[in-house]
Amino acid sequence: MKTAQDQRGTEKTSLTEALQSSFEKAGLPATESLREGCKELAKQLGHHATTHFLIGLFAAPRCLARAYPMMCPSKEDLLAVFDQYLSAMQASRERHMHMPPEVVEFYAENTARNAKLEAIARDIRSQLETWEYSPSAPESLVRAARTWMDVSGHGWSDAEWDAYELPEAPEPSAKP
Repeated sequence: MKTAQDQRGTEKTSLTEALQSSFEKAGLPATESLREGCKELAKQLGHHATTHFLIGLFAAPRCLARAYPMMCPSKEDLLAVFDQYLSAMQASRERHMHMPPEVVEFYAENTARNAKLEAIARDIRSQLETWEYSPSAPESLVRAARTWMDVSGHGWSDAEWDAYELPEAPEPSAKP
């Protein structure tokens, strides 16, 4: 397995390689289909993580104010991130339509939650189209972001969201 070193000299493995390795350890052969599936899964996880982070910025006004504009992508890039996330959610929903009924039933709760998340993300994306790119967001966008975070399992009170601030970035360590 190929590894790289991060800025601290710690070995890192790509998510795709880690996924593939875990499947191989479970006894699945290392086929081209498995490799491509791992790449796609890693890409979708990246879209989800990026979307989650950005929605968190809109849920916590102090975070958005501090992140803007250095950590907040341009409006066009924000829309593209949401488009990628929504496309991944739609693809996931379409895959579930072709699964055996017992599998669909097993994942019914998760499927319902994902449908709510997708609908809220579509609302957020729609609001981003008319948002004046700035260090503050309209209350309706903050509300939608907090609702998305709540459905995804990160439900905080309004006071907690209002008080939350991004942690200080660690100082870069000197290279040996």
